[in-house]
Amino acid sequence: MITYNTPLYQSLAIVSYNAPASTAAAAVSTPAVDAGLYGRLLFVVLGGLVDPSTTLDFKLQASATSGGSYTDVSGFAITQYVAADDNKIALVEISSEQLVAAETTAGTSVLNKYRWVKGVATVGGSGNAVVGLLVIAAHGRFKRPENVANIAAVKETVSPIASSQP
Repeated sequence: MITYNTPLYQSLAIVSYNAPASTAAAAVSTPAVDAGLYGRLLFVVLGGLVDPSTTLDFKLQASATSGGSYTDVSGFAITQYVAADDNKIALVEISSEQLVAAETTAGTSVLNKYRWVKGVATVGGSGNAVVGLLVIAAHGRFKRPENVANIAAVKETVSPIASSQP
């Protein structure tokens, strides 16, 4: 059970990360995340400098397998960034239930049909845009939250809150 005294780092896991980088016209994707392991996923789009005549788009895509064919998840895309949107952050959150509602066809469960989810940022136009991506997972389905591991890019966790969990 998560209590008020439980540190957030024990309730959440960083499951994917793309370091901010200047990108010319191209798509940048997060690694695929197994949505069946978590109740919720939060995709964080870290937009930096967006050159004039350049755009930045972001959407979620889903597939039955991690290396399979991905399809757009309707309703989970940001409003296009332009040069006036320098240094902005966008949050795109999806739950297992929303993914089921968005992708269920003929009664097929999303966990059997579209279990894997990734974020795709696309830079368009003639210039560059700085973009970074981060995926935070919550409500681990098969492990207690404090046992859901962060990816290796998480170097250190510092928290003054002592956990009340055994």
